[in-house]
Order: sequence, then C-alpha cells, then structure tokens
Amino acid sequence: MANEPIIIVTGFLGGDAEYRKTPNGVSVTNLNLANTPRKNVNNEWVDGETSWFRVMVWNREAAGVASALHKGDKVLVLGRLIQETYVDKEGNERKSLQINADTVGVVPKIIPDPVNPVLTGAVEDPVGDDFPW
Repeated sequence: MANEPIIIVTGFLGGDAEYRKTPNGVSVTNLNLANTPRKNVNNEWVDGETSWFRVMVWNREAAGVASALHKGDKVLVLGRLIQETYVDKEGNERKSLQINADTVGVVPKIIPDPVNPVLTGAVEDPVGDDFPW
C-alpha cells in the first residue's frame, strides 16, 4: 500500500523471533517489540506506558533476522506502520499495531571500558577529523 506511514522504533524483544513460511512459500519472521518511554521527573527516571508492536520481516531478510535476534535484544526497526483489527477470545474487537519492516538492526550494548575510552564516550573526537559538527 502506498500511503502507509513510515516509522522508526527502538525497543526490546519480548520473545524470540519466530520464523515460518506462508502457505505460498514466502518466508516471514514475527517479532514482538516493546517500547517504553522514559521521562525525567524531579531528577528521577520514570517509565511510561509500554507500547507493543508486532513486527513482520519478509522474504530474504526473514531467516537472518530469526537466527540473529533473541528475547531481550534491543533492536531498531524501520518500516511501514499498519493498524489491524481483530476479535479476541472473548469476542471483543481489538486493534493492534503492526510494522512491516524494511530494516531491522541490533542496537549494540554500551559496555564501559576504562582501557578504551572511545567505547564509553569519554573521547569527544575519536576519529580526529576536523569537521565542525
């Protein structure tokens, strides 16, 4: 569909990636992504309400994503946002947000390293370039 909004979301995987093939033989991996906003209130970080996104990774990327990602990994997803309507077990109509992913990447963990200050962000210009930004 042409008018789907583009979205970029970071968050943590709520479960392992689930790889399967559709009845037509198309590869797809499902991810459940949790995004919890945080804000600073009186110098304390407070978690907001968690939003869950169902992420679908299609075709050639599906198998690679499924083998590389696991529960708890922090990921960045760029894709097209779709709202779906479904009926739950109790017969209530519900809506869910789904992202058809164009790109999925792992966000590296920040590990403080006193030997290599570049990893801690202590060095302002680790590359040594003279660009003004």
